[in-house]
Amino acid sequence: MAGGGLAFRYFLSNLLIKILTLCGGYKSYEACKSEEPEKMKTWLHFWIVFTVWTFLSVFLDSMLYYIVPLYPELRVAFVAFLAFGEGAKKIYEPHMEDLITKAEKLIKEKIAELKPKEAQE
Repeated sequence: MAGGGLAFRYFLSNLLIKILTLCGGYKSYEACKSEEPEKMKTWLHFWIVFTVWTFLSVFLDSMLYYIVPLYPELRVAFVAFLAFGEGAKKIYEPHMEDLITKAEKLIKEKIAELKPKEAQE
């Protein structure tokens, strides 16, 4: 039964995260419509942090689900914090901005490598 309970919690947490992501998408739409730079910046921070977290989750989730108590619930709380608690700004500005700036040249090179040859010309 424990495995079934964990599977349900995993399913439910993923569903709630998808709903929060939809909310983030709509809030981003509203920010773009408002043409207020600060609102746009807030949601860009969200998407940058959320993207990095999603990438890391691919590697960490399968292990952390079994090690960290209430991990599915913590994932939902984290995404809610990013979206509605200014969490993205609190993570992006002091931690990620410098890292991205330092890696910007490498990131641009790797993105260019992913583009089809026809699109690069």
